[in-house]
Amino acid sequence: MSLKINTEQLCSREIICRTAEEQPVELDYILPDYYPEIFRIIRCTAEPSIISSTIGGDRLNYELCVLIRIIYCGTQGMRLSTIERKMTFSRSVPLEKTGVGMCAQLIPTADYINCRAVTGRRVDIHGAVGIAVTVTAESVTDAVSDAFGNNILLKKSPVICPSPGIYAEKRVTVTEEYTPDGTKPAVLDILRASAAVMSSDKKIISGKLAAKGELKINILCSVSEELPDGGTRTVPDAMQLTVPYSHIMDMEGLDDRYETRVDVTAESCTVRPKSDGSGEGNVLECEIMLLIRCAAERYEEKYIASDEFSTTCITEHTTESIKLSKVPLLVNQTRQIKGTAEYREGNIDCIYDAWCEVISCRTSREEDGSFSVSGKAVGCIMAYSTSGEPVICTADMPFSFDGITPSGLSPDAYIYVKAAPVSCSYNLISDNSAEIKAELKICGEIRDFSSVTALTSITADEAAPLPVNSDAALKLYFAEKGEDLWETAKRCRTSPTLIMEENGLTSEIMQEDGMIIIPIAD
Repeated sequence: MSLKINTEQLCSREIICRTAEEQPVELDYILPDYYPEIFRIIRCTAEPSIISSTIGGDRLNYELCVLIRIIYCGTQGMRLSTIERKMTFSRSVPLEKTGVGMCAQLIPTADYINCRAVTGRRVDIHGAVGIAVTVTAESVTDAVSDAFGNNILLKKSPVICPSPGIYAEKRVTVTEEYTPDGTKPAVLDILRASAAVMSSDKKIISGKLAAKGELKINILCSVSEELPDGGTRTVPDAMQLTVPYSHIMDMEGLDDRYETRVDVTAESCTVRPKSDGSGEGNVLECEIMLLIRCAAERYEEKYIASDEFSTTCITEHTTESIKLSKVPLLVNQTRQIKGTAEYREGNIDCIYDAWCEVISCRTSREEDGSFSVSGKAVGCIMAYSTSGEPVICTADMPFSFDGITPSGLSPDAYIYVKAAPVSCSYNLISDNSAEIKAELKICGEIRDFSSVTALTSITADEAAPLPVNSDAALKLYFAEKGEDLWETAKRCRTSPTLIMEENGLTSEIMQEDGMIIIPIAD
């Protein structure tokens, strides 16, 4: 009878590219005529985001957008004004390896940004943006799960491994119009805007995955405030609003057998004042770009062969050591950080807003195999001094968190995490300083691996039969504790199952020394 082999696909998701890139940001900008001239720059920020990314052949191509925002006081009184300028860059990363189901994770951060006013209408900006790039792919190996014919025997054991996964990624834009309370003055300018994902949910719908949740949008704008003497001044005004989002992702083949994960990131947030017809900016038009990443994986128990032999003919086989992805461990923790912002040129009269910006987030490996998360955040307050000047005071808020992941992870384990501020508050602790407290949400996943040795091919040479065993139907054999009966059966060209049945054993590993009977297979 000719040899017939059944195989199973063993899948594993591994990193095929991990690198860090840097994009210089250089801008020489002349203000349009309708902007007031610059009297004093209060703050300049660079907000990077990834607009699109595609993997084609052996290259990852992506488009980076950097929003430059300058808050300044104009020469026309102390009115706060904002300059916004978007810069886009097309980048490409060569991939040394390719694979099935490749996915890219790109995390841009503003390394630094410097801004100076050359004249009242001209600014010079220098900075850099760093992009952490990770590309993963599935490796698929066909492993022998069963074989028939030529009196072949297999040593099989159960392994937990994933079937080929289903992955989808899409950037979607959520728009919302918000009308502030009628008692609020009209919005003159938007000083800053940010969005955070507050809740998320998912549902499988016949080959699709519905992702929905809520976003919290924080807005700091400038409005006109009446003074007791009848005059007016421009002051900041902070507001929050909640916006729902919902999107359906196409994931062909998805059903209830899969475990699904959805990761939603607010990559950018733009808010513009819009006239309601009266000529004033009484309506705010919000536009949030979301990156929705969906993963569906199915883990099954499969029996895989690691060794073989035939009782009647010579066989040959090949083996391969295969790394198998374990079920991902999810990271979802909230930690508090704090710092002190100080105004060194006078005293603070009042604070209008406080917020937190995450500048960097990185992971490191500990001696026990666990991962720790550290990075830098900046706490900010928008305030007015007792002399009537608007100021933004900042506080460095480095963070370092242990115990984020379990210990004992394999050397091949890797982690993907991100840190985002959830809330921020302040407490005035002196005439010129405030304590800023922020909650950081740290979320992501850990990929760990197990290793299995699997047969990948078997050949039987029917033209090279083995010598026939002696006429004896039984042999006596002294087996030592810990001996593998598979190896004993292989040497004697018989079945380990027959040995166990003949000797009333329940395990292929000898539990103690002793004489056993070796039945000779027919």
